[in-house]
Amino acid sequence: MTKRVELGVKGRENLWETVNHLVNAEYHIVKKLEKGEIPDDLKQYFNELRIKIRNTRQSIVYKLYEELGIKDDKLKALIWCIHKHLLLQYENARENYMKYEDFVEELSECFKCLVGIENIAKMLGELSKKKEKSESS
Repeated sequence: MTKRVELGVKGRENLWETVNHLVNAEYHIVKKLEKGEIPDDLKQYFNELRIKIRNTRQSIVYKLYEELGIKDDKLKALIWCIHKHLLLQYENARENYMKYEDFVEELSECFKCLVGIENIAKMLGELSKKKEKSESS
């Protein structure tokens, strides 16, 4: 049996970076499919790949939220929706920063939003734990 180890801040940061790349890969496949840039004989393969990427991403995200104490799937989905848009925006800002150094402040603000949504997720996890504790008493 494997011993469960807390991820910690750095572990979560690394996993969020992984999630970010998975989201971008999924988004890229969707856009290529929509634009008709994938040959017909490969569309099924790319769609299956997109689904595998999505399922992997979803699994990681939900486990990260569970570690923060969020067990309700509807709440996880709500937070994820916001988180996903922030991740995509952060990636977009980061790419622009690489091209145009004038965007340092904007990149910093996008990162603060990402930290903010994780802090909100932590607070919701703590509230969920308190609610469970009071209901079991």
